Amino acid sequence: MANQNQTNQAIFKAASTTYYYSSLFFTPQVRDAVSAFYAFVRVADDFVDAVPQQKEEFFAFVAEYERQRGKRNSKENGQGKVKSLRKAVDLVSNVVSKRHRDIIESMIHLQDEYGIEDAVIDGFLKAMAADLSKNEYRTLDETIEYM
Repeated sequence: MANQNQTNQAIFKAASTTYYYSSLFFTPQVRDAVSAFYAFVRVADDFVDAVPQQKEEFFAFVAEYERQRGKRNSKENGQGKVKSLRKAVDLVSNVVSKRHRDIIESMIHLQDEYGIEDAVIDGFLKAMAADLSKNEYRTLDETIEYM
């Protein structure tokens, strides 16, 4: 996990030097947690903000997150091996880089350690997916749904 913490911190530092340097005042445990969270959201957001957008990569990242989360949830429920809900999820997740799989694994570990509910991450990923196809919100209700 030490190498993954370094990777997460490198992503954090490269994308947001101000926030990164302020995180140096945190305890190492908190800094590692903040870096893991930031790396996850930064990677997802980078897929969406790329020009041109990297839709396939984003959806592969989401599929891999869902696969790993399902694996965690099946362990919690004592089900042993994961039965994929969709064969496509397994196929798509094969194209996700090891670096991204490790970032996702860090996020799931963070969720478990700090009790971050799946709905929080699902809401973020839903908002990112909306950015792939919509860039104008005409009503307050549309804006609230996006947020």
